[in-house]
Formats: sequence, C-alpha cells, structure tokens
Amino acid sequence: MKRGMSQSCGCLALEMRKAEATTHGMSCHPAYRNWLHAKTRCENPKDFAYEMYGARGIKVCELWVIFEAFWEDMGPTWVKGATLDRYPDGNGNYEPGNVRWATAKEQANNRSSNRIIDTPLGRMNITQAAEASGLNRATICTRLSSKWPADRLFDGVSFNMRWHEK
Repeated sequence: MKRGMSQSCGCLALEMRKAEATTHGMSCHPAYRNWLHAKTRCENPKDFAYEMYGARGIKVCELWVIFEAFWEDMGPTWVKGATLDRYPDGNGNYEPGNVRWATAKEQANNRSSNRIIDTPLGRMNITQAAEASGLNRATICTRLSSKWPADRLFDGVSFNMRWHEK
C-alpha cells in the first residue's frame, strides 16, 4: 500500500465479495423466515408440514418465489411477532390478496378445525363466542354436546355488541 501497488490491505476485496453475495440483507429478519418456511412446506416433500400444504396443492405464487417481491407486497404491513396466515381462504395459495400478517390468536381463529356456531352476533367459532358472550368456553361446549337448541344456546346472556370491533 505504501508503494502504491495496492489499494487495500485485503479487507476491501473481502467487503466487495460480501456485498456481491448479499441480495437483500434480510435473511435474519422474522419475515424472511416466515416466507422461507411457507415456501419449504409447500415445495419440499421432506418437510414435516408438506402433507398439509404442498401435498394438498397449496403453493407460493410465482411472483413471491423471490423474497424481494414478497417483501415489496407484504413488508409494509409486517408487525413484530406476526406470522403468515392464508386469509380469507385458508385452503388457498400464498399469494397477494390471500395472505396477511396475523397474531397467534388470529391464526387460531382461522383454523379449519374450528367448530363454527350461530350467535346473535353472527357465525363465529366457540372461542370467539365465549369471548363475546362472557360464557365459559366449556359451558358452550357442554351445551352443544347436550344438544341444546341453537336458539337457546345463549339464553340469559347479554352479548358485548362491541366485541366485533376488537
């Protein structure tokens, strides 16, 4: 370097190689891991969740095969702690218009295994009905298994009419 034969002690070449290898710099971001896990469970038959996703025909859309395109669509709405949820169509693909960032509670309310019931506030799962009515979830389940008529399921209960605004 002193004789002008070199521009760097070697660290410049290392930095340049690192910059060339870096595509988006977000591989440690939780959103990147969510995207990668969605791709893996849809594309890799060796993934433990493949049977519930890829084997059923659920895919990541062609546009989102590249993380940067996914991030351009979904990044601005990312919330710390949220994960990818296929909504409103839980059987649909990971694609624009069918994916949202959701909390664990939102994910649980969107499961296909939930039992949906009619309430004065409309159709909802048992956990949501318990929250809205103030009844214990187990009470609702007991009434359902005891074959209570749907119109009496919530007798004597005053629903929180603002519950759906949460």
